[in-house]
Amino acid sequence: MPGSRFTPPSRGLGTTQSDSGLVLATSDIEVWSAADSADRGTDYPLRQPLLSGVDPLSPSIPDHGPPSPERAALQRRVKFAIWLSLGLNVALLGAKLAIYVVTLSNSVMASLADSVVDILSQGVIAFAERQTRRADPRYPVGKTRLETIGVIVSAGIMSVCSIEVIQSSCERLWRGFADGEPERIHVDPASYAVLGLATLTKVALYLFCRSMRDKSPSALALSEDHLNDCLSNTMALAAAAVASEVEGWWWADSAGGASISIYVIARWIVVAKGEVDKLVGKGADDHFVQRVKEMADEHHKMLMPDEIRAYFFGQKYFVELEVILPANMSVQHSHDIGLDLQHKIEALEEVERCFVHIDYQNRDTPEHRTERELSSRPGQLSRQESPREKSSVL
Repeated sequence: MPGSRFTPPSRGLGTTQSDSGLVLATSDIEVWSAADSADRGTDYPLRQPLLSGVDPLSPSIPDHGPPSPERAALQRRVKFAIWLSLGLNVALLGAKLAIYVVTLSNSVMASLADSVVDILSQGVIAFAERQTRRADPRYPVGKTRLETIGVIVSAGIMSVCSIEVIQSSCERLWRGFADGEPERIHVDPASYAVLGLATLTKVALYLFCRSMRDKSPSALALSEDHLNDCLSNTMALAAAAVASEVEGWWWADSAGGASISIYVIARWIVVAKGEVDKLVGKGADDHFVQRVKEMADEHHKMLMPDEIRAYFFGQKYFVELEVILPANMSVQHSHDIGLDLQHKIEALEEVERCFVHIDYQNRDTPEHRTERELSSRPGQLSRQESPREKSSVL
C-alpha cells in the first residue's frame, strides 16, 4: 500500500511492537539497543555487529585490489590479440598493395581498403584499451566507455572507406557497359597464393578473438574485423579469378568489390548500433534483473527490495537499487547492510558500479527529476510504461 511502512515477518521469533508501530523481532531489538546505546564510546575502534549477523569485516565484501587471475589472464590475451592482429595486418597490407599494383583489381582494392581500415581501427582500439587502464583524476570513475567509443569510431572509418570502393566500382562498371570500355584484369598464381594465405590467417585470428568477444569489447571489434576480412578476401579471390579467367566476365571484379563493401557496411552498422545502445543506456535483460533481485532478497531478513534499475553505461551495467529497511534502524546498521549488498552486486562480472538507496517506506512517485518529467508528459509514457515500472519495480 502506498505510504505504508515495511513490516518484516517475524520468522518464528518473538515479536514486539515499537513506539513507531513497527513489528520487530525481540533479538533484533536487543542488537539495536546494544548498538544505539547513548553511553557507547565515540571512539569505538570497530563498528557494532550488524543485524542478523551481517559482519562488516565479512569476506563477502570484495577486496578492490589487483584484478582477479582470470581477469588478468583475459587482459593479457586481449593485449596479445591486439598486437598480433596489428602486425599481421601490416604484413597483409603490403602484400595486397603489391597485388593491386599488378592486377588493378577492384575486388583486391576493396580488400586492400579493408586492411587499411583494420590498421586504423586497431590503432583506435589499442589506444582506448590502454587509456581504460590508466587512472586519471579528471575522470573519477575511469574511462571504460572509451572502448565502446573505439568500436563506434572503427565502424565509421570502415563505412567511409567502403563507400569509396563502391563509388570506384560503379564508375568502372559504367565505363564498361555504357562507354564500351571494359577493363580486364589478369591474376597470376602468386597473387592467388597470397590471397589464399591471407584468408587462412584471418580465419585463425577470427577463431582466437571470437573466444573472448563476450568478455571484451576490444576482442569483439577484432573478431568483427577478422570475419570481415575472411569474407572479403574470399570474395575478392573468387571475383578476381572469374574476371581474369572467364572470357566476357570482366564485370565480375567490380561487382565483387562493390558487394564486399556493401556487406562490410551492413555488418558494421549492426555492431555500431549495439554499441550506441550501450552508451545511450539500454536496460539490462530480465534474467540479469532477476539475479539482482534474488541477491537482494537473500541479503538480509529485514531488507525488502523496492525497485531495481540496471542499464548499460558503456560495456557494463550500472545498477541502482532502492531498498526498504525499518524506520528506527540506526544509520550505522542500515549503511552497513546497504554497503555489503553494494559490494556483492559489484562483484558480478557484468556490473561496473552499483548504488543502493535505503528508504523506510515504498513510494509511488519517481524520486529522480528525469523520471518525473518523463512520466508527466502526456502521450510519452503510459502508466504501464512509466520509468519506475519499466526498470523493474519489484
